[in-house]
Amino acid sequence: MDINIVKENLKPLLEGQVPKVGQSIKWDYKVFGVHFGWYLGNIVFDTEIASSLLDERKGIHNLDRLTLDWLGERSYKFEAGHIGSYIPKVEDLCLRNCTDADNTLKIYKILKQKLVEADLYDYFMKMRAPAIPTIAKMEMNGLPVNKKYTQDLLDNYTEKIDALMIQINEFPEVKSIPHFNINSNPDLQTLFFDKLKFEHGRKTKTGYSTDKEVLDTLDKKYHHPLISMLQDYKETEKFANTYLDPVIKAHIKYDCRVHPTFTLHIASSGRLSCVDPNVQNVPARDEEKAREIKDCYEAPKGFKIGLGDYSQQELRILAQISQDPVMLEAFRKNEDLHKKTADEVSKVIGVQLSRAVGKGLNFGIVYGETEFGLSASLGVDKSVARSYIDGYLNVYQGVKEYQERQKGYLRQYGYVKTLFGRKRWIKLYGDGNEDDKKNAEAYRKAINTPIQGTGCDITILALILLTDIYEKEEFKSLIISNIHDALMFQMFEEEEDLRDLNVTVMENLPITFMKDVRLKVDWHEAKSWGKAKG
Repeated sequence: MDINIVKENLKPLLEGQVPKVGQSIKWDYKVFGVHFGWYLGNIVFDTEIASSLLDERKGIHNLDRLTLDWLGERSYKFEAGHIGSYIPKVEDLCLRNCTDADNTLKIYKILKQKLVEADLYDYFMKMRAPAIPTIAKMEMNGLPVNKKYTQDLLDNYTEKIDALMIQINEFPEVKSIPHFNINSNPDLQTLFFDKLKFEHGRKTKTGYSTDKEVLDTLDKKYHHPLISMLQDYKETEKFANTYLDPVIKAHIKYDCRVHPTFTLHIASSGRLSCVDPNVQNVPARDEEKAREIKDCYEAPKGFKIGLGDYSQQELRILAQISQDPVMLEAFRKNEDLHKKTADEVSKVIGVQLSRAVGKGLNFGIVYGETEFGLSASLGVDKSVARSYIDGYLNVYQGVKEYQERQKGYLRQYGYVKTLFGRKRWIKLYGDGNEDDKKNAEAYRKAINTPIQGTGCDITILALILLTDIYEKEEFKSLIISNIHDALMFQMFEEEEDLRDLNVTVMENLPITFMKDVRLKVDWHEAKSWGKAKG
């Protein structure tokens, strides 16, 4: 059949309002969009996303697994006894594609009913189905990269790594270790605990740990120049090998942009996960290096990079969901919540705390940190961290009551819900004793999930609504990425009104549950991502 006849008949069918169902259908959306300029209309279901929504604990939601789980059949890959080495004939491939399509339709009918029974179908249709083409469009937009700056930065980092290696090898303790390998844990154990006689910490299967946490502890205790050099070496090497080299070699496309892949079905929290490259994962610990990496993403001529960043999003959700009167009042009065936390906890424990400690407490409580995690992040003893947590929960009684409610809810139902209604199944062990390490982790998830999960959905809803507006108005500006609780834009300099539009839409979403605490968005704009974030 003539290819033009095929195209002529397929285009209106694919772009029209005939309902589209698929497995990983975002991939199909991009293939048709990039190669043919066709954009799938009326996507109503994705079996992969639906499966993860029903129970994300399964981990694998590909068509092979779903076919086995729901239809009781092995896919042709299993029947052939191979995964990727065999190249089928064209006629066999056509038959198998038809089988995949048929199985996807059968699984759709099953999973749709399962979503209805789990009271998740409305959530899927309002939040997940419209997110599929929205995210596909964002991926196709991509992020602009200054390739020369990125290559120069990689060269600088490589030179620094080589120079640090030479300096480290000059220490007599290092010279005394034959064929010293800076990336070898046994060699580092020998260096620190045998040669330098440092006190060792956490024991592992192969001796004693020399990870980042241990190095930080040793640095604070001994202040030996070799430790700081080693830390600088490892961090510079990580930035070069993770955030620069792969971008240069694999991810910059013909349009001088990177086009990351965002997925809705991997992160248990509901956040968009990101790969190839993971632009969400630039560490903030070294602010200078983080800014340098972010400066690789630079807007083309006539545009700027804009960031709409939800301010204290998860703390605002915590205030709403816990109904804590002290926290609610602080947000109503637009007070500095981190300073307020420090001051109020100080009154309880009798020791003046800094704003930085107040900030650490606020976010630590949101993420369910124990005294162990908090002691590490704040650099205090575990007993001191415990007193901080007790003081915090004394000030914010509503937060303490919320935590207990969530534990009880998990024990009763086996799952917890976000304010949008999305469920997360969490397993408890034995009688649910909180002293059990596995149960303690389960309870932390039960406390954090409604907060973090609601925040994720808020950001995704804003992305959906703004994408619709941008498309209808045919703006030259683009939405180019999601960075956790922020959206990134390539702003056309002549479309100045869009700054206010972006903030207004993000702050005034059509949701009813944030009735006591308003969402707040901070806007940042500059030529590059690093300069915009400051």
